[in-house]
Amino acid sequence: MGTIAEKYGLSFEKIAALSLDAFERHIPLAEYRQYFRTFPGEHYRVLAYLSQRTDGMLLFDVGTLYGYSALAMATNSRNTVVSYNIKEQRLLAHAEELPNIEFCVGDVLGDERLARADMILLDTAHEGPFEHLFLDQLLKRQFQGLLILDDIHLNPMMEEFWKGVPCAKEDVTPLAHCSGTGLVLCSEPPWRTSSD
Repeated sequence: MGTIAEKYGLSFEKIAALSLDAFERHIPLAEYRQYFRTFPGEHYRVLAYLSQRTDGMLLFDVGTLYGYSALAMATNSRNTVVSYNIKEQRLLAHAEELPNIEFCVGDVLGDERLARADMILLDTAHEGPFEHLFLDQLLKRQFQGLLILDDIHLNPMMEEFWKGVPCAKEDVTPLAHCSGTGLVLCSEPPWRTSSD
């Protein structure tokens, strides 16, 4: 049985070779332009790589903030990105040139498309309760896609949440965000390892 990273073709070499330079013009914050260039240590190239593997996907970005994760996911214009935040905080330049992103303000759990998504990035408050609720809702809706969890090592609450994920999962922090990135397949049971 291969790992989740192998299933999705993730490797250091493939992600390192990906350039996001053409999309930096949409980022008015210099600090975040630098994050788009950073690899490893940031998750933007991983998101772009996963989006570019297949056309016609429905991708959800849960926790828009400035919109840069949605931007990375939208680098494949043949995919649709739905980005949710609880309040408007976007800072994107030339947003009109990004017609494949739909920005929404409100409760993502009320969006019926969520269960049909091919890939979801969860990058919200990092306090635990919403992450637990969100995962529980995905499991109840029999979500079949890839769930990407950001900041799984950011604090004790996120560490505890990550440990309790009851599905096949893989920590891909060395390929993504320095504060932790996890891949989850909700449709598969947890994998047993020799340390279990």
